[in-house]
Amino acid sequence: MHRRSLFKGMAATATGGALASLALPAASASASTIGSYDVAVCEQAKSQILIHPAAGPWTAANCRWSWTAPTDTVRGFNTWQNLSDVKFRDTTAHGWVALTTASYGRVGIVDIGDTDALLWSATP
Repeated sequence: MHRRSLFKGMAATATGGALASLALPAASASASTIGSYDVAVCEQAKSQILIHPAAGPWTAANCRWSWTAPTDTVRGFNTWQNLSDVKFRDTTAHGWVALTTASYGRVGIVDIGDTDALLWSATP
């Protein structure tokens, strides 16, 4: 047997096992913990960040929070196009904020409290 074939087989087995463990819920997880969290989604087609409950349908009626990126243009094109990442932080000054990035280089901090204001943004 060639060493390369052996390594390919080992990699496929290791990857398949890891992916299977992500797809199936743990047998020891209780029913109360499954779906008791929210899921944040970067909706690229509409330039929005959406938060939905994990256990319910992801519909507009069940959306817990959303933010739509501005349509700022730099040199003729929208720099908020293709929102690609969002992370959340609890800050002393503003409470909970969303840190977000877009594929065309824009980054920003959004107040997810009552105002949904864009607190800061930059572009390269």
